[in-house]
Amino acid sequence: MAKKVIYMLDRFNDRLIWAVKYFLCAVLTLQVCLIFVSVVMRYFLNRPLSWSDEMATFMLVYVTFLGTYVASNTGHLAKVELFISLFKGPLHTAAKILSRIFSAGLVGWIGFYGTKMYFSNIIQNQVSSAMQIPMRFVWWILPVTMWLLLFSEVLGFLHIFIPRSDGNEYARLD
Repeated sequence: MAKKVIYMLDRFNDRLIWAVKYFLCAVLTLQVCLIFVSVVMRYFLNRPLSWSDEMATFMLVYVTFLGTYVASNTGHLAKVELFISLFKGPLHTAAKILSRIFSAGLVGWIGFYGTKMYFSNIIQNQVSSAMQIPMRFVWWILPVTMWLLLFSEVLGFLHIFIPRSDGNEYARLD
């Protein structure tokens, strides 16, 4: 029964990673196009777009945070695995357990305080300088990504004891 629930959570996480990956492709494509148009407008037509740099920065924030979630789940994020690989047998398993607990604690802490910060008056009442949009539309990504990373760390912890149904250590979304 526990395996079925974990495998169901894996399928949900894999589909979410797939969706986020394609969302990131779209955002990155838009960002590159926006920067290109901004350069053309500024240096060739002498008509700079006042909002383009701010929008490109916000897009970079999205790509950075959501990209961390995808990279963490697909094995492309630098972690403490180099240290863990020094151990063999039971010490290797113990190091993996401690690594997952530490990582989960860190992203849980950032998620908790990031959520508190997001709902604070400072963020809720703040607007961006050029576009005058509420900053909460930008900063929601911090707590959401940290909660997603916590979810994947808990799954990774469970996979120390119950391997993924496909036998891989990480999600394969190719």
